Amino acid sequence: MLKDTIIYGQRIKQRPIAIEDLEIIYKNYDKEAAFYMDLFEAGNKEKVINFIEQCIKELNEQTDLNMLLLDKETEEFLGYLGIYYIEKREPELGIWIKKEKQHNGYAIEALKAAITWLRMNYKFSHIKYPVDRKNIASRKIPEYFNGKIKKEYLLYSCNGRELDIVEYWIE
Repeated sequence: MLKDTIIYGQRIKQRPIAIEDLEIIYKNYDKEAAFYMDLFEAGNKEKVINFIEQCIKELNEQTDLNMLLLDKETEEFLGYLGIYYIEKREPELGIWIKKEKQHNGYAIEALKAAITWLRMNYKFSHIKYPVDRKNIASRKIPEYFNGKIKKEYLLYSCNGRELDIVEYWIE
């Protein structure tokens, strides 16, 4: 069952998001985090509740796995990782690391563990990793996994901002 899934890395633990995570997500997902992300409107507690409820629904339907990233030893909140469309031929990954913990290798570690978990549990042709063209730091993540740009498109975020997406495919 997906709801029992815990994915470990060397320093991290990833577990499904629960309603008890409301305050930590609300506190950390600010306008800067939302600039390139399309999770929910930052600073709006009702939107965070809706997001968490949707994550739980998708978990129960076994379509998506929305994970909280935690420090394995201290349980400190590090960020979020989404594994979307897990039973499709093209699952998708997305990650957000809180500002204070960026540039410490957590994104690579979390994705490496998630990709390994996907490969062990599902069959797929490739993993999609969409990212805004201007988000250079985030573009380095799929490139680390030898991801190649296969699609380009515009997307409007939930905040109404136009995102210029380059979609990497990780084989």
